Amino acid sequence: MIRVFVSIVTYKSRQYIEACLESLFKQDFGRDQYRVVISDNATTDGTLEFVRARYPQVEIIENKANLGFAGGNNVVFRKAKQEKIPYVVLVNYDIVADPGWLRELIAKADSEPRAGSVQSLILLHDKPRLINSSGNRIHYLGFGYTGGYLQDKDSFGCSDSDEMANASGCAVLYRMEVLDKTGYFNPAFVAYHEDLDLGWRLRLAGYTNILAKKSIIYHKYEFGRSISKYYLMERNRWMVLLTHYDWRTLWVILPMFLAVEAGMIFFSIRNGFWRQKAKAVFYFWNPKNIFSVLADRERVQSIRKVKDREIVSIFDSEILFQGDIAQNSWVTHLGNPVLRFYWTWAKRLIIW
Repeated sequence: MIRVFVSIVTYKSRQYIEACLESLFKQDFGRDQYRVVISDNATTDGTLEFVRARYPQVEIIENKANLGFAGGNNVVFRKAKQEKIPYVVLVNYDIVADPGWLRELIAKADSEPRAGSVQSLILLHDKPRLINSSGNRIHYLGFGYTGGYLQDKDSFGCSDSDEMANASGCAVLYRMEVLDKTGYFNPAFVAYHEDLDLGWRLRLAGYTNILAKKSIIYHKYEFGRSISKYYLMERNRWMVLLTHYDWRTLWVILPMFLAVEAGMIFFSIRNGFWRQKAKAVFYFWNPKNIFSVLADRERVQSIRKVKDREIVSIFDSEILFQGDIAQNSWVTHLGNPVLRFYWTWAKRLIIW
């Protein structure tokens, strides 16, 4: 009986997919209990031809267009619902799984019925002693980043049951009965923040996002961020804030939000992505987009069972990992102390 779909969204993935699939089919978990499903976003690099010839046991869904990470995985979620599959596990195509990876992940999910998501411990493929993500974190202004980045796995102190703000979409199990209540990825996000959005939504609905420390996966991680993608990152960050926070919380964070936005505008001009930043801002000037965001907000708030004061209790006050932003000395020496000071007092006002 199939208990798990392992979902891989592919797009021009030929150079990575063989190592990924080889590791997935070497799991010490019953082959009659999981099925690998590829949701392909209109690939033209030979990925599907290779998979069909080498791995005929893989089920392939050919999307007619590039649906992004969110839309591609939603296709698999819908299929799992139709076939009444309890769990869907997402993995990036550029991973290699430890032989006990899936067994440990399922065991953790089985033992934690309130967990909406369970993330594997993600290590760096080229530096396998170092952590890529031990669970993702959320800044109170909506920035998301990886937890435990570059820590040694043997000195890592988090217990399996410690709650995280949200799970990384790189290697995460979702419980379908929970997603049926909270909804799937927001397809409007396309890419960036879609896992943050869903993880926050799970917590609003009263579920947890936890780590399966013994479930190990190795990620061929490369931090990269093209200028064109700053638009999605900034637009989606605003969308999460507007749909998830209580209106009163939005007023509490507004002064610091505006101050940081001024800094982001300066940063965008200095680094050549001001057009993308402007596009993200003007997105919310379009009445059609505003109505869409408000409709999303109504859906998100309708599932709320947890108050903001509990949600924000594990949010971060500093920007600890945002690549080139985090490495900026202004952020380190001026921005973070101000952000930390503001949040120390502001979160005390969030009593709702």
